[in-house]
Amino acid sequence: MELNRIYNIDCIEGMKAIDDKSIDLVLTDIPYGECNGRKCHIRELNKGDADIIDFELDELTETIARKAKQSVYMFCGINQVSSIRIKLAELGMTTRLCIWEKTNPSPIAGEFLWLSNIECCVFGRWPKATFNEFCKGSVWHENCWGGAENPPDTETTATFQASYSSKFKRRRLDS
Repeated sequence: MELNRIYNIDCIEGMKAIDDKSIDLVLTDIPYGECNGRKCHIRELNKGDADIIDFELDELTETIARKAKQSVYMFCGINQVSSIRIKLAELGMTTRLCIWEKTNPSPIAGEFLWLSNIECCVFGRWPKATFNEFCKGSVWHENCWGGAENPPDTETTATFQASYSSKFKRRRLDS
């Protein structure tokens, strides 16, 4: 495969053309299979094909691990964590569950539920791979949304709600 070129192909098929142990670090955010449809009767969220799982998780995990020379970071849904960790360990990688704690989570449905302020990430490392995070914990406290802190000011909140109201139909629960 040619470097610095975008290929519009199935990623598992495309990775077959990449040499094993040729990528220093693989970082991926796979479909979680959790976001499409109505959840808890609060809102409808449909990410279309972006959240459809149309691959075998073990096959993807193994392919990614084979291509990695040193480390793998796989952002995933909570229901995928164990499968990914088991597969990476079977292949000989040391693993850790990392958590991205968003310091400014999206306020969608916050009046009904705890805000979804975490993302799971499985870290895998080959023996003797470089690791530069000496004695740091596996919970990352970082913001998102371009650095704006939550709750944003009234004007920002109104702009946010207006821009997403057409995409996310919210339904209030009657008490």
